[in-house]
Amino acid sequence: MKSVFGRILLIPTAVFFLLSALFYLRYVKDGPVQVEDFMLLFGGTAVAFAVLSFLLTYRTTVLIIRPLQNVIRLLKDAPEASREADFARSGFYEINEIQKQTKIYLSRMRDQLADLDLERELLRSLLNGLREGVMCIDSAGDIVFVNDRIDERLLDLKSPSSRYYSRIRNPVLLEYIGRLMNGSLQSGEAKIADAVFIDDGDLEFRAGDRYFRLRHRPVQVGRDPSMFLILVQDMTEEYNTRRMREDFLQNASHELKTPITSIRGYAETLLPRITEETPHRFLEGIVRNAERMDRLIHDMVVISSLESRAYPFSPEAIDMPAFLDDLKLLVEGSLNQKRQRLNINATDVRDVFADRLLLEHLLVNLVSNASRYSPEESSITISVSRNARGRFELRVCDQGPGIPEAYREKIFERFFRVDTDRSRKEGGTGLGLSIARHVARIHSGSIHVEDAPGGGACFVFVFSGAGPLKA
Repeated sequence: MKSVFGRILLIPTAVFFLLSALFYLRYVKDGPVQVEDFMLLFGGTAVAFAVLSFLLTYRTTVLIIRPLQNVIRLLKDAPEASREADFARSGFYEINEIQKQTKIYLSRMRDQLADLDLERELLRSLLNGLREGVMCIDSAGDIVFVNDRIDERLLDLKSPSSRYYSRIRNPVLLEYIGRLMNGSLQSGEAKIADAVFIDDGDLEFRAGDRYFRLRHRPVQVGRDPSMFLILVQDMTEEYNTRRMREDFLQNASHELKTPITSIRGYAETLLPRITEETPHRFLEGIVRNAERMDRLIHDMVVISSLESRAYPFSPEAIDMPAFLDDLKLLVEGSLNQKRQRLNINATDVRDVFADRLLLEHLLVNLVSNASRYSPEESSITISVSRNARGRFELRVCDQGPGIPEAYREKIFERFFRVDTDRSRKEGGTGLGLSIARHVARIHSGSIHVEDAPGGGACFVFVFSGAGPLKA
């Protein structure tokens, strides 16, 4: 504040010299006052004026500048400044009020910082206590937090660098975060080698002998994300358990298939030879239930293969109109039992990149499901189009009773049935829609159900359809 002191002293000094110069020009240079008298008067007045100005300036400094100096010092030292800071009292009310409000502000700031420190340590303890690995990256690409659950195969925990691309060791994780940072992760054509996208941008991949799942959550301040929270879940134990379950399921299915085929064969052989009504009805029941068991075992094997990624995935360019015409011949026999019609609308779409066999599985299951719940002599419609984002939408719509809103997610679960009695009567296995969802995921797409325009349900399979895809 020395500069302020000098400026306060400089103003009256400049005024004094200006008045002296005007007096000299008016009364001394061409006037009656002698130069010697002017110099004596000027010297005495200058000394008196200098003393008076210095005293007034010093007093002003004491009353105003020093209290402000104390305020600035405390603000610079905050939040380490003493809680009971001692201010020099000023003779001005405004200065005293500034000091008072500064003390209140510093006290509140210390309390808030203490609360923030407590919350930060609590959050750190919670994140370090999670089973999942947690990594927080700001919008500039700097890693601001990593808990101790991140596997060393994925991230260099000892590196001093804060840049994510300098510390990440796994190429899948590196590309995932890179696309997340530049906003291309949500693109419908987003594919990452040796990884599989699942719902909501989550990603599953393998690193060595471990399996991981990645998911992200943006931390938004305003419109744009200021940070990204990356969750890394070790799925190895779950994968091993699933593999054991699938191995058991496949082995059991193969073991069951032989006796069921034999039972069905014996019953079908005896059926035309038995003419009595009661034994004939019993044999028809045996054949019908053997067929249902055979379909159930087949669906269990298929869904087990799809879940384990063991099912061969061979995407190719498919001519949709020709493909759907072949599909129509495939399902025509089951539709004729209820005199139902299959309408196809795919004239505006030609080549679609997908796995032909898996797409056939999906459509056969959806058409069979639509036929099962639709009345006789009704219509089932398959249509293919592109949406506003350029993705393909494959729709299978029926004229059945529709599906209540509360069940539209549950129907894709294994063995879930909205109407249990009717489903059993129609002979469904309860696995068709679950198979359809797995096929959609393998194609990095999604499937959902909505109301059909004329009543009934409409299943919508949304996928890229642009190759090459990789499971």
